[in-house]
Amino acid sequence: MTFDNYLVDDVGGIGGFCEMLETLAGDDPEEKESMKTWARSFGWTGRMSKPENML
Repeated sequence: MTFDNYLVDDVGGIGGFCEMLETLAGDDPEEKESMKTWARSFGWTGRMSKPENML
């Protein structure tokens, strides 16, 4: 299990992960930075994953 898996669990599963990605793609710079800081504390880098490695 990688740190990314812990992040998905901690945001509430796939639905929460989708909401997190929407926040990161959103227009509120403070909310984005807050989410990035929080996610990085779990080892998330924001790098794109290869589709074959996602599931």
